[in-house]
Amino acid sequence: MRVPPSVSGDFWALSPQESEAGVAHFDYVRRDIETSRLDSSVGFILADRPSAAGNGQPYELLCGCPPPGSIGGPPCDDCPGQLNRVGVSPWDTAAPEALAVQAIFYDVGNGGQLSTALEYQRGYYDRSKRWLPVLRVAFGPQGTTAFGYDERDQLDYGFTTVENLNTRYADTRHVCPDGRAGYACDGVVIRVTGWGTTFHSWNPSPGSVASNGVPFSYIRADAHVDRLYWHTNDAGMILREFGAPTEHPSIMRCIYAEDTGTGARDRCYDDYPQLCNAMGITSIAAYIAHHKPYVHCAFDIDPASFQLSLDVRPRIPPGHPWPWNEAIVALWPQDVPLQIGIEAFFYMNGEVGGAQFVQRDYMAITGHFMPIVSVDLKAANGRIFTYDPAVQSFSLMPAEGLPPVPMNPRDIPE
Repeated sequence: MRVPPSVSGDFWALSPQESEAGVAHFDYVRRDIETSRLDSSVGFILADRPSAAGNGQPYELLCGCPPPGSIGGPPCDDCPGQLNRVGVSPWDTAAPEALAVQAIFYDVGNGGQLSTALEYQRGYYDRSKRWLPVLRVAFGPQGTTAFGYDERDQLDYGFTTVENLNTRYADTRHVCPDGRAGYACDGVVIRVTGWGTTFHSWNPSPGSVASNGVPFSYIRADAHVDRLYWHTNDAGMILREFGAPTEHPSIMRCIYAEDTGTGARDRCYDDYPQLCNAMGITSIAAYIAHHKPYVHCAFDIDPASFQLSLDVRPRIPPGHPWPWNEAIVALWPQDVPLQIGIEAFFYMNGEVGGAQFVQRDYMAITGHFMPIVSVDLKAANGRIFTYDPAVQSFSLMPAEGLPPVPMNPRDIPE
């Protein structure tokens, strides 16, 4: 295992002393060697020599011996003055793909920096076009050191995320395998949240708490939603499908065919004390006959009612200034981002600054990566979600790293 000469540089760099001496040093970690920490909490792991040679990345062991008491093995020379260190032949730092690196690691027990590990992962990909895994290591006494892998903490997991989102967007099943309406397994539940230093974008807002529900939009290929409640430099959150296992599962309460600007004591009964089906509105014709500008009933979440909320949309008279739908999700507890079904944060129109702020806030609070994706509801190819590793933001940036034009507080959704 090796920690780079400088945390802020390329992890495959050599120090001037190593280049001059013709040897690169690594820490040798094994179950029978007590290792509580390395000089830094992030670095990389070198492949074993047979694997490296087989991959066309050979290197020579120049110094380093097994710990005292070990049996067998070839003759060896200890690295001068460096216990439990090994020295290997240096590599061409201009060609990192020739280095026999097996993985990037970060130490979760000593200020582990996933953000730096992801920067290393991105930098290596930019140079080599190869994704390296990021591993967690927890050093422990008496051979209890453990390595772990989380696919969601990999920078390239964003590609998996957008593939899942685009697949769900194109899936127009009315009924899910468990009998619930489409929202439980298809389509995408999405909310513009805003961002700011005084709140976390994944928490229910005070207005949502007061109104017993958090407003989202439900987008799907047959939902005819091509706009969202978006302001300049905004940010938003996308939920996983409601059938996904989480500690606090998302619960759909009702859905409006068009934005209603809900804000009463109960968002599902903003204009009427009953849902649409209880009022006898169970067809497109009945909804259109009952339709009034800015006054709407909410649809129930059974499969027939939920689908009707989508089917009526093309027949709604034009001219509504907020033409997206409004899906009301039940409140979840404050400050539990790892216990709710967040799938991604998002941005629109190339305005990525707000989403980057939320992404950094999430990593600072949870220690985990959450991808930010671009949403284009008018994408000609139907793939409205895209992912760009280059715009992902991991570091806890100072104030000058924040978007240059903060959101107007009046634009933050309730």
